[in-house]
Amino acid sequence: MAEIIPYTPTKIVRPDRYLEGYGSAWYGNESILQELLDRFNIGRKRAIEFGTEHGHSAIALSNFFEQVICVDPWLQEHADQTTRSMYDVAQENVKPYSNITLVRSRWQEFCGQQGFQNGIPTWLKPDLIHIDADHSYDECYKNGEWACENCSFVIFHDTAGFPEVRRAVSDLADKYHRKFYAYEVSWGLGILTALEMKP
Repeated sequence: MAEIIPYTPTKIVRPDRYLEGYGSAWYGNESILQELLDRFNIGRKRAIEFGTEHGHSAIALSNFFEQVICVDPWLQEHADQTTRSMYDVAQENVKPYSNITLVRSRWQEFCGQQGFQNGIPTWLKPDLIHIDADHSYDECYKNGEWACENCSFVIFHDTAGFPEVRRAVSDLADKYHRKFYAYEVSWGLGILTALEMKP
């Protein structure tokens, strides 16, 4: 089992763009993104997100990346107490941000295309991948394998709230010889990277 290194931010700053409402478990994570990206010297061209729901994390990421691609099947029927679908709510929430693209697809279908992924050439590698999709061990691990093979900086939400997610991230750290940093706020953010962190 990989060593889990506590991640302690040196500054917490809420970005200009963030989504209020819906009681997201992602609240709090948006305020460490700038520091996280700076400390690991992450490029700012593209982020891919697997699992978007209402768009909290997508909107937070859109502060820092030229392009944010959100992959989610949006199978949930209702986003709130109305009859609006989760996909309709996500579209409405991200509409003001032209650098966010919603792709209605399961991660397996998105990642399985050869040469192109929903019109996006695979040679344009992401600078960051965020995983907050299926929280079972097997699906999280498989999604994480693809992510680790295609990106040097992968973050997983819910590493504190879901033991199976934490175990999958730990096993991925072992397999890919990466460090596993854990930010234990807002259900946990697991950071999986081989990059060196600046003090």
